[in-house]
Amino acid sequence: MSDLMQYCTLKSGAQAELKEKGSKFLAFVFPVVDESDIKTKLLDLKTQYPDATHHCYAWLLGANRERERANDDGEPNNSAGRPILRQLYGANLTNVLAVVVRYYGGTKLGVPGLIQAYGGATKMALELSETVELDLRKTYTIEYEFQDEGLAFRLVRQLQTEPDRLERGNAGILYFRIPADKESELENWKETYYQLKIELWEE
Repeated sequence: MSDLMQYCTLKSGAQAELKEKGSKFLAFVFPVVDESDIKTKLLDLKTQYPDATHHCYAWLLGANRERERANDDGEPNNSAGRPILRQLYGANLTNVLAVVVRYYGGTKLGVPGLIQAYGGATKMALELSETVELDLRKTYTIEYEFQDEGLAFRLVRQLQTEPDRLERGNAGILYFRIPADKESELENWKETYYQLKIELWEE
């Protein structure tokens, strides 16, 4: 499990266009959740641009970018996919897909030119996109009778976290967040703190 509490991804997709020596590079960036999502978006673009010369792409998945892939789609090795991937790393993103669709214009750019074009088009699309920080932690609530308020706070301390907020009405409700790797520990504490009603909070 990552020690990071948040990760940065795209809030929504964006696209940009770059022209170089007759070739046209259409860059698309998307937030994604898994490889199935990636495959769907790649297929959508191939359906929209079936006559393009290349569909080169790169993606990152996981809070610590545990999974990555770069694809040159017929361009010289490491001239397209890797430059796209470097832009994703440079933007400090994850759970993101970038695709650059190329229409060949008749003039070869050479490997340095391709690297510049694919990386540059991706950078342009990223600059037009909006990012968002997502929390890796889940929010739980503890509902309790007033005489058990001390127990609720004790449980939160034992989970090595802090209360987010407290509501008092007919009963008390305490909100707190924990990383996913502490959920099993919380389950173990439920028997000890049987007086408390502990639930995952759906926002």
